[in-house]
Amino acid sequence: MLIFAWKKVKIDLNNVQHICNQIEKFEFEELFTVLAKIEEVVKDRTNEVD
Repeated sequence: MLIFAWKKVKIDLNNVQHICNQIEKFEFEELFTVLAKIEEVVKDRTNEVD
């Protein structure tokens, strides 16, 4: 039973590690590009309101 429980915990830890690795590989450049475009739209709309 204890060995089975340890294997279950090890599998869960491997899943967490996999998720962390995926987060680290996220392309932040793409995120900043999208945010820059959003910022442009917000500025344009803010200027229209003023």
